[in-house]
Amino acid sequence: MSVGEYVTDTQALLRYSGLSAGRLSPPARRIFRRCEEGRDNIIVPTIVAWETGLLAEDGAITLRPSFAQWWDTLASIPNYNIHPLDIEVVKAAYGLTILTDPSDRLIVATALALDLPLITADSRITDSGLVRVVW
Repeated sequence: MSVGEYVTDTQALLRYSGLSAGRLSPPARRIFRRCEEGRDNIIVPTIVAWETGLLAEDGAITLRPSFAQWWDTLASIPNYNIHPLDIEVVKAAYGLTILTDPSDRLIVATALALDLPLITADSRITDSGLVRVVW
């Protein structure tokens, strides 16, 4: 079976990590498990780290032992790849005005720039039809 590649949004990653309420769909859970088994790759947009930090600062989630160490641990897992906020992502985000949340625009733009499906339960993203969605 070939290796799949996917982009994740913040809530999907946090749900898989047990840091956010709500459940992953069976297909999304399977992708995260396959990633940890080295059989799929998950691209994590840098903006997801930023959103995670904001949630931690607001007390909505607790990252242990710390924000930096939590992200260092995630980044050390070979099949999780942190994708930088680069000019290609910014160019892809330009004009995605159907999405009003700037973070959503950058997450969708990452999936578009990389031509990969996005793991998300966000109905605004799904309903926009801008990107292939796995959920």
